Amino acid sequence: MWRIFALLAAFAPVAAAQDAWVLIPSGTVQDLRAVHFGTPEVGFAAGAAGTVLRSMDGGLSWVDASPDAAPDLHDVHFFDIESGVAVGDGGAIYRTLNAGVDWTLVPSGVDVPLQSVSFVGDVGVAGGGAQTILRSDNRGATWTVVQTDFFGGGFPGAHMLDATHAYVAGTNSIFQPLVGMSDDAGVTFDFAAFYLDPNEGNLRDVHFLTPAIGLVAGVTWDGQGAIARTVNGGADWTTTLFASALEAIDFATPSVGYAVGHIAGMLRSPDGGQSWAPTPPLGSAILHDIDFSSATNGVAVGSSGTIYRGTLTTSDAPAPARAAAILEAPRPNPSAGRATVAFHLPAPAPATLRLVDPLGRAVALIADGPRAAGRHEVALDAARLPAGVYRLVLTYGATRTGVNWVVAGR
Repeated sequence: MWRIFALLAAFAPVAAAQDAWVLIPSGTVQDLRAVHFGTPEVGFAAGAAGTVLRSMDGGLSWVDASPDAAPDLHDVHFFDIESGVAVGDGGAIYRTLNAGVDWTLVPSGVDVPLQSVSFVGDVGVAGGGAQTILRSDNRGATWTVVQTDFFGGGFPGAHMLDATHAYVAGTNSIFQPLVGMSDDAGVTFDFAAFYLDPNEGNLRDVHFLTPAIGLVAGVTWDGQGAIARTVNGGADWTTTLFASALEAIDFATPSVGYAVGHIAGMLRSPDGGQSWAPTPPLGSAILHDIDFSSATNGVAVGSSGTIYRGTLTTSDAPAPARAAAILEAPRPNPSAGRATVAFHLPAPAPATLRLVDPLGRAVALIADGPRAAGRHEVALDAARLPAGVYRLVLTYGATRTGVNWVVAGR
C-alpha cells in the first residue's frame, strides 16, 4: 500500500541565520539513517527495518518505497529520478531502476555491515565494518572489493568529490579517527590517522569542498562531538569540540554548511567550516543525516522517523539564471485517448518533458533536447494507460514544473 504524507501547515518553521527548518510527517516510526536527493525534487531516505521513503516534491511529502524483507539500511544514493542504491547490514546492496518500485539485491562480495555510499556519475565507493571499502564504476550494478577483513574499525562516512577524488572516514583498529583518500576514483587509497585534539574517537561522516579542503564529523571516546578540518589534503587536521556527538555533515554551498547529530538543533557554518554556531533547538530527535538538494533546500532525517526540511537564505546562493518556463494543463483533461500539452520557454535551451505515473514512476519521455524560445506543443496518448492521476514534469535548466493529467482509462 502506497502512503502519501503531506506537509501540514500547522508546523511552524524554526529560524537560524535566516534559514528555516520545518518538521515533516514521514509516516514511519523507524529510525531514518540516511537521505539523498538525485535531483532537486526527487529524494530518498533509508533506515531501520529496510525502510525506504521517496519524495517527489523536494522533501515536502514522502511515500513508502521499501524493498521487501530488507535488513537495516544505513545509506542511500540516487543518481536521478529513477536509479539509485541503498546499503545495509550483512553486506546488502539494493539497486533500483524505477524509483524504488522494484529493488534488486546486488552481490557485494562481503558480509559486514555497509554503512556509507557515494557516487559522482557512474563511479562510487561504499564503506563499512572491518574497514571495508567497495568500488563501482557502473552505478552500482557490480562492485569490486578494494579492502576488507581488518580487525575492528570501519567507515560510516563516504564522499565522492568528483569522478576522481573519493573519501571514506571512520576509525582504525586502535580507535584512531581514520580518513581514506583516493585520487584515482577509489582504486587505491592513502590513509590519515590522527587524534581529535587529543582524543580517540570515531568519524561518522566526511565532506570535501576541494581536494585540499575537507571536513569530518564524529564523536570522541567520551561522547563529545567533533568537527575536524584540513586545508592541505588531509596532512593536518584542526579540531573543534562540541557537547554532543555528531553524525553527519553537508554543505549547501561552498560557504554554508550544516552538521547534525545528538544535539538539540544543528550546527551551522557560514564560512566553509572554519566556524560553527548552534541553531535554535528543533526537538529531542537524534539526527543521523542531512543532504542539500540545492543551494536553498535541504532535508535532515533521524530517530523515530523524524524528517526536517530546510529552506535556506544563503549569501552565495546563485541567482536565478533565467525566467521560469510555463507548462500548460493538457487538453482535454481528463483524457481517454489523444491529448495535447504545451509549454513555453523564455529562452533557447534544452528541455525535458516526462510522464510520471500515480506510483511516482517515470513511464515515458515525451520530449527531450534543445528547444527554441516560445510555445511548443506535443501529443499525448492515453489510450494504453491505466486510469489514474499522472504527472507531467517539465525540466528546463535548473528549474522544474509539473501539472496533473487525469487519464480516464481504456
